[in-house]
Amino acid sequence: MVHNAVVMYGTFTGIGSPDSKLNTPMMVEGAKAMDLWQIFYVSGSLLIKTSICATLIRIATHRRFKYALYGLIAMSAASTFIAILAVLTIIITLTYVVSVINIINDFSVAITPIFLLWNIQMRRRLKILTTIILGLGIL
Repeated sequence: MVHNAVVMYGTFTGIGSPDSKLNTPMMVEGAKAMDLWQIFYVSGSLLIKTSICATLIRIATHRRFKYALYGLIAMSAASTFIAILAVLTIIITLTYVVSVINIINDFSVAITPIFLLWNIQMRRRLKILTTIILGLGIL
């Protein structure tokens, strides 16, 4: 909710408008809104990834999958912490590193259901449909 409120505020401060149509105070307010948006976006994505991983941990039958999911949660938490610090200090190179970590993390969370359902006793069609639904995060 806070994320959406910051986005709405940002649109009223000129985010998305050409710089030639903005005055300096509007640009400053837009920059503040962008910084706040990034902080709430990154912290919100951590909560979403953690809840997905927690659900997959409940489904997982093998310890190696559970440990991998715990590792993904830890990696998400670490990259979120680094990303928030990078936003606050505006370190561009660090934000690229965090973006790569997030892409790897998102992809890993999205393909994990495929491996979890690989050896489960289900009808083949149901297994394929379940894998597709759980793997929609790849898109």
